[in-house]
Amino acid sequence: MPEVPIVPNLRRARTGSLPRLWMALAAYSAAAGGLAALLLTGTVQGRVGAGWVAGWGVALLVCPGVFLAMWHRSGVRARDRLADLEKLYAFTVRVGALSDTPEIIGATLEESRRALGVSLAALRLPSSLGGMRYVLRGGELRRELEASTPLEDRVGADLISARRLSRAETAEALAVAVPLGGLGTAVMTVEGHLDEGIRFKEDDLRLLEAFAANLATSLISSQRLDQLRREVSAREYQALHDSLTGLGNRTLFSQWLDSALAARPPEEWVGVLLMDLDGFKDINDTLGHHAGDAILEEVASRVLDVLGPNRLAARLGGDEFAFVVPAAASPDAIHEVAREVLAGVSQPVLVGGMELEIRASIGVAVAPDDGSDVSTLLRRADVAMYAAKTGRRGTVAYDPEIDQYARRRLVLNNELRRALDSGQLEVWYQPMARLGTSEITGMEALLRWRHPDFGPIQPSEFVPVAEQSGLIEPITWWVLQRSLRELAEWRREGFDLTMAVNVSARSLTGPDVTERLAHLLNTVGIPAADLTLEITESLMMADPEGSRRVLEDLSGLGVHIAIDDFGTGYSSLARLRRLPVRTVKIDRSFVMSMHRDEGDEAIVRATIELARNMGHQVIAEGVERQDTWDRLATLGCDLAQGHLLAPAMPVDVCRAWLSSRQSPQMAAITPLRRVGGG
Repeated sequence: MPEVPIVPNLRRARTGSLPRLWMALAAYSAAAGGLAALLLTGTVQGRVGAGWVAGWGVALLVCPGVFLAMWHRSGVRARDRLADLEKLYAFTVRVGALSDTPEIIGATLEESRRALGVSLAALRLPSSLGGMRYVLRGGELRRELEASTPLEDRVGADLISARRLSRAETAEALAVAVPLGGLGTAVMTVEGHLDEGIRFKEDDLRLLEAFAANLATSLISSQRLDQLRREVSAREYQALHDSLTGLGNRTLFSQWLDSALAARPPEEWVGVLLMDLDGFKDINDTLGHHAGDAILEEVASRVLDVLGPNRLAARLGGDEFAFVVPAAASPDAIHEVAREVLAGVSQPVLVGGMELEIRASIGVAVAPDDGSDVSTLLRRADVAMYAAKTGRRGTVAYDPEIDQYARRRLVLNNELRRALDSGQLEVWYQPMARLGTSEITGMEALLRWRHPDFGPIQPSEFVPVAEQSGLIEPITWWVLQRSLRELAEWRREGFDLTMAVNVSARSLTGPDVTERLAHLLNTVGIPAADLTLEITESLMMADPEGSRRVLEDLSGLGVHIAIDDFGTGYSSLARLRRLPVRTVKIDRSFVMSMHRDEGDEAIVRATIELARNMGHQVIAEGVERQDTWDRLATLGCDLAQGHLLAPAMPVDVCRAWLSSRQSPQMAAITPLRRVGGG
């Protein structure tokens, strides 16, 4: 059975009763006329009839009139109630279709103003919703921050007295409370009746209360819907953004890049930049994750400043960031963005009162030249980024030739552990000599890998693989064990030497490093003073305070500490003064070119002077020329190593090299001639 609308039925019911009302009035008029005629003929009937007519005739005239007047009045009230119900129904339908709070308020005030025939309708919101006052006057809705009116204050303070106030104390304005539950109470006001002289009545107040009740329901529903929208938006944001930095995550990066590729016109390029922070794991391991998080947040802020609003910055995980550069005019423009990002990131960061150098490597892939889909571009940007990291070149563009190298790196990563177990790794030794006398004082242990397919692999290629795979720690301890055992064998043969071993900072972070090293030294029978641990300057400077604690424990054991590759970490000897360092090794890049570059010679000279003044021993690496040897001796450098003296050698070749320079009767190495021999 079809539903019949209530309001239209009421309209028809009221309309159908009107003809009957007019018919009754017509009948009454006819009867009254007849009665009047009888009264006028009273002279004919005589006095006997006059008494009857005077009594019942008056009743006949008055009673039906009173009844019809009451009937008419009830009809008017029914008509007014019907009109109010229709207004309320129309208002409910209109507001029920709205969900936005300002729209709901505007519609309510407009319908209230129209229904009550007023010039002004207003709503004062509670402070929980902003405390604004919405005013509708002359068809214009305005928001105000003015103070509330006395009427609104009294209504908001006492909901019961609000109704009495509206009826008894004013006839020009009505105000009703709009309870909003936990959100507080709003106040709705109407004033300025359009018909002059007409005062508000009880029915007007009831209608306004009905409007207010519907408004309250709609506002509460709107606020709940807004809260739901905010929660959904927050969940969507969390699903697409990194919680630490606020940058996009891998999902948002893929969506952004996919959209940029789909919208790319033929005359434009899309760039993918992949950035990795150099040495970040060492900072995290030594300073703690709170320091690492602070650095990541600072890096995120810097890249956002460089990229601007029309490019995407994302954190893919750890210290790996990715950027999308859409709508580029040329590949060169994309590479320029990469250089700008690198320059913005590569500035010192102050963490915990400590200034840390930040270095990064960026790989660049360009669509459509290097690929046309998300996975291909990201993989090739990763290949370029690793090439930038291993070559310390800052930014590198993808090239198919370096892609072959990336596949090789993957193979090396898979086979490195097998190499450690199968004996493919070897320890070679390079001698060090005193510059003044050419006396051999010790050896440096250097790791080598002879791959069955690739042949000799340089440490610069496989050591980063070992660090990323987590194999660097077992490899470091394996090198320490092999080199110390070899040193013990040489000492039994009469060679009075020391041993230097390169160690990774990650190998020194365990709680039992000192005890483990002491046990190894006691096992092989080597005094701690005959072992030097070489740590690169950049790793030591990543956490001077943390390094100091670890190195002081090792120094307390008697082990000597040397800074390797000094001059490449942008630090100073003054910053190293608090560390228990005994030896400073000048990086080979300065030593090898000092004969032709006055600037490099100045760096070498200043380093030697400062180190000696602070009580440090100085070793020069990469000595390949006799004039360099002589110049270093003149400058006061203590020790040297390099091809002029001897290259790194396998253990059997090194033993033969030592034997060729020792007299059978002597327990120490005899001084070499100035040219250094072999």
